[in-house]
Amino acid sequence: MRSGRVRAKPEPTLGNPDGNAMVDLGRGRSALWTCLIGLLVLLPRPLPAQDAATYTVTDIAVDATAGDAVAARTTALAEGQREGLARLLRRLTPTEEHDRLPSLAGVPVDPYVQNFSIEEEELSGTRYLASLTVTYDPTAVKDLLRAQGLSFTETASAPVLVLPLYVTGEGTPRLWPEDNPWWEAWAETLDPNGLLRLTLPLGDLEDITQLGPEQVTGGDRDAMLALAARYGADDVLIARATPVADGAAVRLDAERLGQTDRSGAPFILEAR
Repeated sequence: MRSGRVRAKPEPTLGNPDGNAMVDLGRGRSALWTCLIGLLVLLPRPLPAQDAATYTVTDIAVDATAGDAVAARTTALAEGQREGLARLLRRLTPTEEHDRLPSLAGVPVDPYVQNFSIEEEELSGTRYLASLTVTYDPTAVKDLLRAQGLSFTETASAPVLVLPLYVTGEGTPRLWPEDNPWWEAWAETLDPNGLLRLTLPLGDLEDITQLGPEQVTGGDRDAMLALAARYGADDVLIARATPVADGAAVRLDAERLGQTDRSGAPFILEAR
């Protein structure tokens, strides 16, 4: 796999930027799903998912160096197939159970691989680079998850547009990426390969022109659903974050608009 030192990016925080009480949203990602769990079961009906599509992982970049090209290729393919399997396990399981997923370090992946294809292949005397698409054996993967006592799903939901609304301590609503740490937290949390198809809008000029934060706080249902249509979604999930207690905590709540309008129970995330 590609190697190199990566500088850790600070986790997004919410609260009073001038005070000491700041809420670390990286630590609160499980709280995010706790806040939304009551709504997730009410999302649009699942779409039929074929095993081949559900159990296929694409765009797995591999980059390995070894004593010769053959050894580099062998290492790269094994590491890439292991990385793809790790992505697949996260795709199939609820976010709150990701910490319980088994370590795949040193695990032979051949029993789980059904087939694979290679694209963008490059090699030299000691280095191998490529992009893999791997389809995994559904039975073997499900047996692995069951052995760990993990729940999983094989059906994808219809797409839902997420609107991360951040309400400042002064009551000013912020919807789009600029000056919205709640947006950043969502951008880092959403899994584009997940079966729960939550989509974050681009936040480009067209989006900003079409929908303002005041329309969200004012409950302009038609405007929100019109934006959802731009992304092929029939439903909107408003995820609202509001600092409380002088920034020592954040109140998280969610509302779904679309086929059925529902509100979720609020959740308070406190600073350490």
